[in-house]
Amino acid sequence: MLRELGIIPAFLALGCSSSVELSVPPHLTSSSDPTVLAVINERVSAIVVDAQRIYWLGSVGGSFGTLHSCEKQNCVGSLVTYGTAGNATLGSPIGVIGVAGGQVYWWELEADNNGIALKACELSGCEHGARTVASHVVETGAAAFSADYAYVVTGYTLPGAMLRIPLTGNDAQPEQVFATGGSEIGVGCSTCDMTSLAVQGDYLYWQGLAGQGNANSTINRARVDGGGEVEVLADHLGIGSPASLTLDASYVYWSDGLLSGSIVRCPLTGCVGAPESLVGPVRLPTTVRVDGPNLYWQQATTASGLVISSCALATCAPSQPIARGVDDTAVLAIDDEYLYTATTDQKVEPGDLDWTNPSASIRRIRK
Repeated sequence: MLRELGIIPAFLALGCSSSVELSVPPHLTSSSDPTVLAVINERVSAIVVDAQRIYWLGSVGGSFGTLHSCEKQNCVGSLVTYGTAGNATLGSPIGVIGVAGGQVYWWELEADNNGIALKACELSGCEHGARTVASHVVETGAAAFSADYAYVVTGYTLPGAMLRIPLTGNDAQPEQVFATGGSEIGVGCSTCDMTSLAVQGDYLYWQGLAGQGNANSTINRARVDGGGEVEVLADHLGIGSPASLTLDASYVYWSDGLLSGSIVRCPLTGCVGAPESLVGPVRLPTTVRVDGPNLYWQQATTASGLVISSCALATCAPSQPIARGVDDTAVLAIDDEYLYTATTDQKVEPGDLDWTNPSASIRRIRK
């Protein structure tokens, strides 16, 4: 079973940066704060959970970092590092497959800097080495995982493609699901600049951007096997970046990433009329998660940096922030009892990042 999808918008234009050499090995220390499971000497850019462990992408600078995990009940004493330190792509999604005897999947810069590889290890670590699921995937964008496949958008230059990779593969050749419009901004182009990819059942869902705030962006879906046409579920939308998209059994939810933004939803089969507004105006909303009758999201504030808030979907009166000073725009995971995130007292604004002695607190907060 797929416990958690770490789905993050477009993550890497190949050649934009290089891996970072780690001067100080990552280590965990304890805290007197009961909500803090551990403090790590890195910045945290993504977090997901399964029944036993917390997984996160950490970095000491640049566009690359390292995938780690620890046990929920003994985080400080159970740090595991996967793959080549400093080579994991920071904007990539983490896929946690299974609960016992499963695998963890991540995207990593190849040694020859000639592409991105999809890597896998047992959840307990890479004692027998990391498996290369697929290699030399170039110009990678948004990605997501199902129980059987990794899906990834390629093509920062035309033409592009939606690819799928079997998770059981050993240096498998990706299969093209359908062609895309690449990253070229297209007015009403449902397969242009595809971000915030999600998969559920027989369908892939994504945001098709038409420029920052341009009112011609779309929410779309297509069959995972490439059959049929791309369906536009909602159009004439203003969506910025970063934004986010998530699903439940009935609806597709998304944030728009705008300064005076909102979180809205449509039925999985598409909107009849305008999308239903749930929260707004919200300052720069990014990651969105649905947990049964409740909605959780990240947003920016002027006083507390990035925060996490929530509401009951039936009424959606936003709560006071559950967590403040969140380390990045996609650091939110949920299990049956708790919310997981990472916070920092350091500056996190893109133009003013503080990489001096980086530090983040990995938190577990009761819902």
